[in-house]
Amino acid sequence: MLRLFLATFVVAGGALSAAGAGAEAPTVWIGHADRNGTSLTFQVRLYAGEPMTGALDMPEFAMLGLPLNDSKRRGDKMTLGFGNGRISHLLEGTMKNGRFEGTFHWSQSNFSCPFVLEEKPDPRPYTTEEITFANGDVTLGGTAFFPKSPGPHPAIVMVDGSGDTVRWKPEGHADFFARRGMATLIYDKRGCGKSTGNWREVGFEPLAQDALAGLRLLRARKEVDPKRCGFWGISQAGWIMPLAASLAPEDVAFILTASGPAVSVKEEGKYDYLVRLRDAGYTGDDLAMADKVLEMDHQVTMTGQGYEELRKLVVEAHEKPWWKTFEFQLTPNGARAFPKLIGGFDPRPVLEKIATPILWMYGSADKSVEPSRSIAILNEITAQTPKPWTVKTFEGADHGLRLPHGASLPFPHQPYASGYWDTM
Repeated sequence: MLRLFLATFVVAGGALSAAGAGAEAPTVWIGHADRNGTSLTFQVRLYAGEPMTGALDMPEFAMLGLPLNDSKRRGDKMTLGFGNGRISHLLEGTMKNGRFEGTFHWSQSNFSCPFVLEEKPDPRPYTTEEITFANGDVTLGGTAFFPKSPGPHPAIVMVDGSGDTVRWKPEGHADFFARRGMATLIYDKRGCGKSTGNWREVGFEPLAQDALAGLRLLRARKEVDPKRCGFWGISQAGWIMPLAASLAPEDVAFILTASGPAVSVKEEGKYDYLVRLRDAGYTGDDLAMADKVLEMDHQVTMTGQGYEELRKLVVEAHEKPWWKTFEFQLTPNGARAFPKLIGGFDPRPVLEKIATPILWMYGSADKSVEPSRSIAILNEITAQTPKPWTVKTFEGADHGLRLPHGASLPFPHQPYASGYWDTM
């Protein structure tokens, strides 16, 4: 099914932007790379101009819109570099008579293999449009996908997880929904890509309002059915999307959440650390001491009191055999502004309030959000007040709803859990 995913983003002047709407049509190259007898699907889009812009799609990896960050051409010889700093791919070869062939290099996985691409018509059944929208004094940059089929269409906004996130990350999902007749919006989180503001200076509610601003933009479009608009999101978005629904229940028709926590920020943060110790075989007093460190750390964050006592406990714990596995770093008192903004958040009152249909998806092997604990809370809430919710657990899947690396796989990719796409 991942072979269906074909989409694009470009980089201009170092910032992500979507090409397509109002721009010259791209040159599209589609083909494959071969390594040890296994074929890997490629799609490259290149847009004319200085500097040249473009994107790389690798559907089997659910990696779409990886932006072009460097290009060199001399005659028929072409070198194209794609990446975002952490992931780096290089295509080196000859581009001639509608054919581009050469060697593909993947620095992250340290392998090379031959590739052959041919110039093809753009196969996407949707158009893309670069847009901006506002939440107060913050301007957010995004890309909207509109199916070419007759509308009005249902619509979905992609809400990403924690940290710096830019729009190409959920592009595979945007492509998936757009191919199934849904108008789709992906956007750069405030302070990232082409969006102004700074997510480190706000709590969850402004981020929920950002998502709502994107949803309202789609609802106002003639291509969209305003009564069938909702969210997809992963991880931290599982806190943000229900909060958005509580702020504007009339706007949010549904939510799809992957690994969305129903526990508090405090509890989720603890699990992230303690699961490492449990997996390493530590129990009893070791876990109790680690829990005490985390409890005191949370208290210092929220109150500003007790830092010296925490530091002394950390010094003591540092001598324990489990400390290296724990991977805890003591944060200076003056660097706790953002954790304090979100550290007191508990989603339960929000979840008890809303009546929005939600699909909750969890991986049984999640090391960031404890599935059984979140599911228990959801069951407690629905036992008190029935909700239009569906809970689905994917056996063996991780926090990203992907399966672990397999020794038999010729490429070091992690496929999504069986049934993930069909379930959505």
